Amino acid sequence: MADIPDNEPGSLRAGDTWKWTKSLADYPASAWSLKYRFKSPTAGFEISATADGDIHSVSVAAATTTAYAAGTYSWIAWVEGGTSEKYTVDTGVVVVNPDYRTGTATAALDDRSHARKTLEAIEAWIE
Repeated sequence: MADIPDNEPGSLRAGDTWKWTKSLADYPASAWSLKYRFKSPTAGFEISATADGDIHSVSVAAATTTAYAAGTYSWIAWVEGGTSEKYTVDTGVVVVNPDYRTGTATAALDDRSHARKTLEAIEAWIE
């Protein structure tokens, strides 16, 4: 079993189970809810953490992440508590890698970046 990171990963894979924890001394999970929103130019999704004592625990099932589009996402994490209090606690960027398990094993997948595809097209044109 893999170690569970104590912060948000820099890359994840669609179709995998995602897990991490976050400790926020000023916003313990026993009193505050932690939420994440991920946005890319073409897609977005939201994740809510659960309380594990005072630690916020994130767990997203593989069946859920398989629907997430591959790409680079900006994210925001915030806590909610009391009657209507909300505070941003972190932001960042994560790369969601494609799920190679979708489709058939022999199906092709071009996961080159747009920049790589463009460069290779220019090089082919030059030659």
